[in-house]
Amino acid sequence: YCRQNYTDLATIDNMEEMNRLINTVNGSYNGSAWIGLYDDVNSWRWSLEDNDFYQEGERNFRNWYHEPNNGANEL
Repeated sequence: YCRQNYTDLATIDNMEEMNRLINTVNGSYNGSAWIGLYDDVNSWRWSLEDNDFYQEGERNFRNWYHEPNNGANEL
């Protein structure tokens, strides 16, 4: 859904890529950034799964208006 509807996406797979992104922005961007979800075909989950990062109840999926639509990805 996101790749089909948005053009300003970046995929960060490791800390080296994260550091490159931060250095590229270098304080010139002050808006919000969305971490996103990881799609493993039949279930959506947060891309950041470190349990120590979240507070009570924060790790649960939050349903956005209409999307992402997991049913569209079922095989």
